Amino acid sequence: EGYGEYFDVQVMNMHDTTKYKTLASQMVCDFIPNATKTCALSQVEEKDNKTASTVLNAAKSGYYDMLAMAANAKGLIDVDSDPERLTRPYVRDQIEWEHEKARGLKPTDFELVCPTREDLQPLLQQSLDYEEQFFPEFHKANKETHLKEFDKMFNKKRYCSIDTEAALKDEHWLEFLKRLNKENIHDIPDEEEEELEFEEDEPKTVLTDSAKSSQMKMGKESDSHHDGQEL
Repeated sequence: EGYGEYFDVQVMNMHDTTKYKTLASQMVCDFIPNATKTCALSQVEEKDNKTASTVLNAAKSGYYDMLAMAANAKGLIDVDSDPERLTRPYVRDQIEWEHEKARGLKPTDFELVCPTREDLQPLLQQSLDYEEQFFPEFHKANKETHLKEFDKMFNKKRYCSIDTEAALKDEHWLEFLKRLNKENIHDIPDEEEEELEFEEDEPKTVLTDSAKSSQMKMGKESDSHHDGQEL
């Protein structure tokens, strides 16, 4: 309320896939002025790409990063012993590989902290209210789908978070981290990694490349950003 006095505010319905296959096409075609060539190109690429779908970016669990940060906060990562190797991305990826590849488990196999349906009900109702306010026709046609998607996500434990306290009392992870301080455990295929640092604070829900930590440095100094998130 009040923004309209200063800005031309537009709201994009990321769930409406009737016109475009991807969010990128919807953005450049409907929300970026004078981007006609980019719009046309994105639509050509949609037609050429047989795998193009309406699916958003594949979800990647943040549990491993949260566990790495919690382990560091508890002093279980001896960064000073090997600062070039024991970077935050390295520890995170080693934990992920151990959990999923070596043990054959899923992120939801960790002990989790989950809200109840009653806890989430106000958020669901607010989501429905906003949808009705901004996209009344879409809301009318898709309210039941909205509710079903909520149930689906709830049953898949998508609203939960890893219980790092419980995980770091597990003998398996304590032994794993102790060994990881001394040697590389899993040879993981190289990928472009974010150069993030361990910080002294407990991990928070929001993550970014922040000011350099004076004691627990993770990774090389970098001015890069990690999806605009903050530690």
